[in-house]
Amino acid sequence: MQKLYIICGIPVSGKTSVAEKIREKEDAVIISFDEIRRTLFPEKKYKASQLKLVFNDLWQRFLFAISAEQNIVIDAMNKTPAERARYIRLGKENGYQIVCIFCKKYFSYAIMENKRRNVKNRYPEGVIKKLYDEFIPPDVSEGWDVIFVMDGDWYSVEVDGYKPLKHNRRRKGAERHAEHTAGS
Repeated sequence: MQKLYIICGIPVSGKTSVAEKIREKEDAVIISFDEIRRTLFPEKKYKASQLKLVFNDLWQRFLFAISAEQNIVIDAMNKTPAERARYIRLGKENGYQIVCIFCKKYFSYAIMENKRRNVKNRYPEGVIKKLYDEFIPPDVSEGWDVIFVMDGDWYSVEVDGYKPLKHNRRRKGAERHAEHTAGS
């Protein structure tokens, strides 16, 4: 059975890193929102109206991958159930196992990680906040076969066994609790 991995999460939550691991393990094709956006609009600034072109290109690539019966990874924010629904529906119609990888990141942690990025690849803090506020976490009612939650401490995923592999760093319980309550 072919697998459709739909990665969900706010900017700077590790979606692309997870997508790369899945591609290696599952011989999957990655369809990346950011890659398409950079190809179509290489300049850092672009208009919101241009995003429709990015989503249309992403959808066309998805349709091609479905018709080729490939394992697929959708590497995008996928911030609402409505955005995720059409992938889930078409994947199910074509016999795919539908796997959600939710890259959960608290706002404060995303801001901290963003500051570590190359200046060229940083998001404005206001954009991260806006998208964080708009993001609706995935829910089993959406039709997923499997949902995996990757919190900020995990940097690798074992696809075959559907288990997190390696702990990236140890953080003090109080720090982790403070971040959790701040992000709630």
